[in-house]
Amino acid sequence: MDAVLGSWKLKQGTQKNLDVFFKAVGIPDAAAEMYSKREVLLTFTKDGDKYTLTEVINNDPNKKSASYTVQMGKEIETIDIDDTPLKLKVQWDGSKFQETYLYPQLSPILTQREVAASLMKVAKTANGVTATEEWEKY
Repeated sequence: MDAVLGSWKLKQGTQKNLDVFFKAVGIPDAAAEMYSKREVLLTFTKDGDKYTLTEVINNDPNKKSASYTVQMGKEIETIDIDDTPLKLKVQWDGSKFQETYLYPQLSPILTQREVAASLMKVAKTANGVTATEEWEKY
């Protein structure tokens, strides 16, 4: 479970099915294009039974960082890096993290993160469409 701790950077060329996934979620084309070009650094930390995910966009000086602190199995209400309200719930199923993102006016997103050594495999699913990507320890 603690294998996710540390900083992670998207492994270039590993994103699959992202355009179709964005359409399934209901993200407009212009926003989807912006999201797909972001260079994101994710950092996971732990304090007791709370996990914090900090997200930093490295190639957009106008975006601030965002942090989300969660306890396993408990839903929180927060604001994402684009100032959009959302409900987030993170669970551990014994081998991977399962995150549920509920945004107003978008389809629910289920994200699964599985770590093996210095590689994190991520699958995001909405409306039966899954996009995958790999992240490397940074």
